[in-house]
Amino acid sequence: MAEIATAKELQAKLTEYREHMEKFLLELDPDGQMRQAMTMASTEELYTRARSLLTSRQMDEALEAFTQLVLCAPHNPRFQFGLGLCLHHFGRIVDASRHYGLAYIMNPSDAACAFRLAECLESAGDLIEAKDAYLAALQLCDVPGAPQQLRPHAQAGIDRVSA
Repeated sequence: MAEIATAKELQAKLTEYREHMEKFLLELDPDGQMRQAMTMASTEELYTRARSLLTSRQMDEALEAFTQLVLCAPHNPRFQFGLGLCLHHFGRIVDASRHYGLAYIMNPSDAACAFRLAECLESAGDLIEAKDAYLAALQLCDVPGAPQQLRPHAQAGIDRVSA
């Protein structure tokens, strides 16, 4: 991950991602009906269902649910991350990395997101960027409440891409 040095660079990157997401949303829901149909309560209910589908490895259904969630609330990092997990499962590494990247921009303290992004970068052969992302994941394990079970996996990733 290239380091963003200035607020102007960060703003440019966020604008680029927002434009990409808006184009994606228009392609999937051109008239906006799906987004309008979802209320906040139904979105949370669908998220609970989507996580359950993901946990029970019902990946086709989970992909559909997380896609709907991202369409309805594209600025929610949980929904972006969930869609990334589904796409990653199906081997759609580039698409998964985009959603992990969006989630990571929205929540840069998420160790799991940095770790999954690192896996995608490693799969794509970008070992330098993958190492940076694994290092970020490892450092984010120090954030209170971060999943400690990621620590050995992040270290293994660093060791793998450094070899």
